[in-house]
Amino acid sequence: MNKIANIQPKREKSNSKKRDYRLIVDGKYNLKAIMQRAYAEMKWNGHYLKTFSNALKEAWIAAHIAMDEYKAEQSMRKAAAAGTLFPKKNLSLSDFYSDPCGNLAMGYVTK
Repeated sequence: MNKIANIQPKREKSNSKKRDYRLIVDGKYNLKAIMQRAYAEMKWNGHYLKTFSNALKEAWIAAHIAMDEYKAEQSMRKAAAAGTLFPKKNLSLSDFYSDPCGNLAMGYVTK
């Protein structure tokens, strides 16, 4: 029997697990990702004496920020689809400056 035939190829092993850290999925909080993020944050920053409760609070703050961004993006998409994102108005240069004559030297927007 040939010893070379029994040698298995080396498999590359990674110490880090592939995790889904998306905090928002389809407009809902991903609780599993929030918990994983908190645990990973606690382990990575353990030298700063970070407790799990502090890491969990920070993960929830990040999740709330992500939800706000998601809602803003959805409202922008909805407005763009409806055509109300940029209303069509006949604006002139004098609408943007405090001087009714449209004096560009002033440079202040007050309206």
